[in-house]
Amino acid sequence: MRRALAVLAAAVLLALAGCGSPADTMPVTNPGSATPAVVEVAEPTTVRIPKLDITAQLARTGLNPDGTIEVPPVTEPMQASWFDEGGRPGMAGYPGVILGHVSGRPVGATRSVPGVFAKLGDLHVGDEVLVDRADGTTARFVVGEVRRYCKDAEQQRAGCKDPLFDTDAVYGDTASPTLRLITCGGLYDADAHSYRSNIVAFANLA
Repeated sequence: MRRALAVLAAAVLLALAGCGSPADTMPVTNPGSATPAVVEVAEPTTVRIPKLDITAQLARTGLNPDGTIEVPPVTEPMQASWFDEGGRPGMAGYPGVILGHVSGRPVGATRSVPGVFAKLGDLHVGDEVLVDRADGTTARFVVGEVRRYCKDAEQQRAGCKDPLFDTDAVYGDTASPTLRLITCGGLYDADAHSYRSNIVAFANLA
């Protein structure tokens, strides 16, 4: 049985020129809420976003030993991942969570390059997100809104003008199948090699 997500910080761990720094964490705890009825669906394998010309294979990631969400290395900026401690995309009860770099630096490169979710903030209401699954089915989602949040109160004090990350809205239990696409954005802190905000696209199963 998969647990509901309550995330106490919203920074995706994407290091160097990508999305964050080793100080950016996303601890996950069980809030103790009632577990909704769950209907299992097959594992996701690929995410496709026609509006942004994105087709990306999905790596399965979980939690690091320190309790932060594991993501692909920043040296693989075009690799997206899905968080397997949450819901699989298309499952009711918990939102499916797909993470992607905004930028990264491939092995041997001298500078950073755009990541798989570099243009995530360009999505609009009504845009389509397709998630292919291991059993050959495809879950079709439609974007309902795109929000930008300061990762935490410290980022707000440092000058981030976005609203504070809304943990319940992003990670809370959902009655119907939903999807969250997450990357970094907003102001860039060159000293910390980290963006101050997260961009979150909220989508619902069509």
